Amino acid sequence: TTTTTTTTTTTTTTTTTTTTTVECIVDDEPKSAVLLAGCDNEVSVSVSEVWTRGVGFSVPNSPIVSCERLASVYYEVENAIVMCGGDDVTKTVCFKNVIGSDSWESFPGLEDHRERFAMASVGEYIAVVGGFKGKGEVEVFSDGSWKDGPKIDALEGLIQN
Repeated sequence: TTTTTTTTTTTTTTTTTTTTTVECIVDDEPKSAVLLAGCDNEVSVSVSEVWTRGVGFSVPNSPIVSCERLASVYYEVENAIVMCGGDDVTKTVCFKNVIGSDSWESFPGLEDHRERFAMASVGEYIAVVGGFKGKGEVEVFSDGSWKDGPKIDALEGLIQN
């Protein structure tokens, strides 16, 4: 007698596909974009423009009429836009516009004259980084005045455009 054994192997492959949907989640707080001053073919432009999806507001025309690159930030501590820059070769002036007001007020100027710098607001501070002609690489505004910021070797010679 002959015995035949048959073995059957079944392989089951399961494929799972996960699709990730890219989502941009933005809080419901109204946002605005403000364009302040600049140049058009080497002609200074002082007109300010505001785009907002929330309650509309306006910003008066720039107090600095210059083709130099100005810098500005929203400074939450004073609910204001702070702008610094200008054509003066010995100092860098600053102004602020409290949101909702129709004028610019004087704001303490930078300790070092500099051109083409970056400016950012973080909490209760405003930081100015880089640029031409500045002695220090960083200046920080806090408690009503500008002070030398930290010495950061990686920023030495940085020119912000």
